Amino acid sequence: MRLAAVRLFTVLATGALLSACGGGGGGSTSPAVLPGVTSPDGAARAVNSATRNAPAPVTTAPPPAGCTYVVTKNPATQLDTSRTAKSFTTGSGEDAEESGEHEGERGGRGRLNLDATGCDYGIYLGPKSKHARIRNARIHGAGRAQIVAEGSDDLQITDTATDGGSFASIEFTYGASGSVERSFVTNAFVGIIYNFSSRGLVGETLVTNTSFLGIDITANSNVTVEDTRIDNSMNVGGGVAVQLGANGVLRNVTAIGAGVPNIGIQAGFFFGYLNPHVSTSHLTAINNQYGFISYCIAGINSVADLTNAHDVAQNSTVANYFILTSACPSPP
Repeated sequence: MRLAAVRLFTVLATGALLSACGGGGGGSTSPAVLPGVTSPDGAARAVNSATRNAPAPVTTAPPPAGCTYVVTKNPATQLDTSRTAKSFTTGSGEDAEESGEHEGERGGRGRLNLDATGCDYGIYLGPKSKHARIRNARIHGAGRAQIVAEGSDDLQITDTATDGGSFASIEFTYGASGSVERSFVTNAFVGIIYNFSSRGLVGETLVTNTSFLGIDITANSNVTVEDTRIDNSMNVGGGVAVQLGANGVLRNVTAIGAGVPNIGIQAGFFFGYLNPHVSTSHLTAINNQYGFISYCIAGINSVADLTNAHDVAQNSTVANYFILTSACPSPP
């Protein structure tokens, strides 16, 4: 597709994401409320100055077994301090690593097996985390997401499998940067998401069985996706293999659908609004309701405007290409 302004297909209800943990955070003027610890600054305030010197203490319940609270310290996000994570990777350099060479539970030969059952997140990286590496790992069981990078810099996920996530399996948010390469992502609401000005690369990766979006790039993020396959042929829910509502490059990406969703629509590639610039090359959409959708993009009025010569849609059950240019709703 030529450089174009893009309008988002839908707005994800991101809910409360997490900020920093312990040494991984920064910027808060108030101390955190730790599990089972009284915090004067977090205490309930008296209703008048006469009793203000005697605040009622506030404590939090212990987290589930094996989980640790993620404490909000990033004032830009104001995230939910009640969320928990199984593991933290908050340092810098090669010491900030979860991998087959790292001490921890192993599943199979040389593989880190992180079972985050009972926690909201598997691995959390906060705003002060730099150059963390997750290699040769299997991360699964977390309720909300398996890996969260919130404002962290240069997270590299390689040769890793993530399984599950009611929000996303892997999430880069609030200016995080990082990559997912040679990895396997499955059984999540969204496979991989970059939002709120995040940057990165997805390459040589397989994403399967996502009930809403395979890869979601939104909210002023800038991401390259290349040599990647999104296979939702086993999932008859609605959804999109790749949604791009921000800046990005898509090349050599294949999107396979089930063809007939239970609800909503199913599309291979969806380009929405919010005025990004996108370039495409060698995209293939197979057996979706719609191969390519352009939703109210200024300057995209035909298939020739939407795709390049090597972008192909095959066996779409409704239409290979759908271009909406009128009756467009106003941006939120």
